[in-house]
Amino acid sequence: MAKITRLAAILTPLALATVAIAFAIKAAVARDWALRNFYTDDPSQWSPATIDSTEYRSPFQICGYRRDNTSLSLDSHNNTYTYVCHRFGSSGSNKTSCESLNYTLTQSDARYGDERLCQQIHWAGNLVIASTSFIGIGFFFTFFLAFLSMIVIFLPNAAEQDSPRESEAHAEATKHATAHSHQAQHQNVRKRPHERYLLPVAPWFNVLLIFCFVFGGVLYIFAQFYGVLAFVQSAPDNGAFASFGNNNNEETVTGLNREHAPWVQGKALSGYASEAWLSAGLAAMAAGFVWRLPRISGRNVL
Repeated sequence: MAKITRLAAILTPLALATVAIAFAIKAAVARDWALRNFYTDDPSQWSPATIDSTEYRSPFQICGYRRDNTSLSLDSHNNTYTYVCHRFGSSGSNKTSCESLNYTLTQSDARYGDERLCQQIHWAGNLVIASTSFIGIGFFFTFFLAFLSMIVIFLPNAAEQDSPRESEAHAEATKHATAHSHQAQHQNVRKRPHERYLLPVAPWFNVLLIFCFVFGGVLYIFAQFYGVLAFVQSAPDNGAFASFGNNNNEETVTGLNREHAPWVQGKALSGYASEAWLSAGLAAMAAGFVWRLPRISGRNVL
């Protein structure tokens, strides 16, 4: 029963770390950071049943219908469209999901954005990469400590036997200590099983994994912040929809396209990213409870 309890304790941070890295990667590669629906009817009839198609956008992907023949006018009945998803890099001239008019050459290009929009999209993407990297490092350290701890649990008599050096030291402490100091020295000499058999630097591995999870989680929160700014607040033509909401004469609203709804948050931005930083924080807390941290007394680490 004791082994089962210790095993459950060890697997808790590992499970949370696995969830954190899984959602971090899922959010990073997902396309639905933001979406907007196109409808077959006028705005008064918009409903899930009248959705004709959906466009998606993330820091590294743009999905939507593109005209097959750009030489035809937009009003031509001969236009044909193909639904495509394009992937982009995190940096490089004319290689990202948001570029200025200097590279797109036309405002109808899905990548087109002003300096403000592109800066927000690039920040969101770079923060996602950094956050996922830190969470991945934290997962590696968690797996390493969990692996060593499970070896200790299933090693024959590992939980019951002290090493010869510890037994001798404990006997010496018992012989010369007073009743009051005996308990303190007993605690300093006798260690939990996983502390005796793990590497001496294991507590510092725990410090590193906690730092990686906490820092990675904070970075993902900032990535969400910039994602909302870029794909919802700054995305064209969401401003026109906001104006339409307070304007009785919709014909006076400049730039409003009445074939589609405004951009809204998708599952990756609101769900997957939140699961990533929340699980990372819980994994850090669980690791702090399961594996000991360095104890500092003066300048010496005991």
